[in-house]
Amino acid sequence: MSFRTLIRSNAGILAGVWLLSGLIGLALGPGEPSTQGIHLLGLDSEGRDVLRRLFAGILPTLGFAGVMSLLIAFVGSIIGVFAGLGARIVDLVSARLAEGLSAFPTFLAVLVVQGVIGHANLWTLGLAILLTRVPDAARIVRTEAQRLRATDFVLAGAALGASKLDLFRRELWPHLFATIRSIAFAGLLPCLLAETIASLLGVGLERKLTWGAILADALGNTNAVRIVASVTVALALVVLSLRFGVPEAPPRLFGLSRPRER
Repeated sequence: MSFRTLIRSNAGILAGVWLLSGLIGLALGPGEPSTQGIHLLGLDSEGRDVLRRLFAGILPTLGFAGVMSLLIAFVGSIIGVFAGLGARIVDLVSARLAEGLSAFPTFLAVLVVQGVIGHANLWTLGLAILLTRVPDAARIVRTEAQRLRATDFVLAGAALGASKLDLFRRELWPHLFATIRSIAFAGLLPCLLAETIASLLGVGLERKLTWGAILADALGNTNAVRIVASVTVALALVVLSLRFGVPEAPPRLFGLSRPRER
């Protein structure tokens, strides 16, 4: 039932299109330098087909952004739930830490983390993104958890003797899930842009063919305008996919019923 709902939704169809495109790019590979044949988007500085490299970069680029957005939603939701439903001291400490970390721009955090560790790789970029994006996610979940804790149906359940675990599982989680799901989808684009710009600046994913790496290779290329335009169009297509796919993704995809009307 949930799988059928997924494949019939706009989110499932668009995700399938991107996955299929990524698998095609994976099967074709980035290609070898060649001046023969038709090259719709031209060649890069080393004579490699730009269109083929764009397809080959779909899975590394979107895969990294997708994993990071899920981690942001997961870690942020755990911190936010503990801050919103826990003791006041926990809420106070987590709020101050979130304010301090969110004050750092993502790219400054990337440079600081990589400066401390000594080199740029997948882990340093991921850690920097988590440090700067998780506080915002935690703050949103915390606010929603505090709002739900004060609602009549939660207070009534507590008065009837329901345990905190039962209250969370039966009353809070179905409502919080919509917020966490939105955080995961909303975090996809910032993670995608962060990786693209970091790779463009030379501090992105090491030895990975991503759209940012393609942009970096375009610097000084006579075909730079066409390459930049191609990557920009690819990013715009991702934005449009999120715009048309996200609103239709229902809670039932994860085996959850819709929250009961109160």
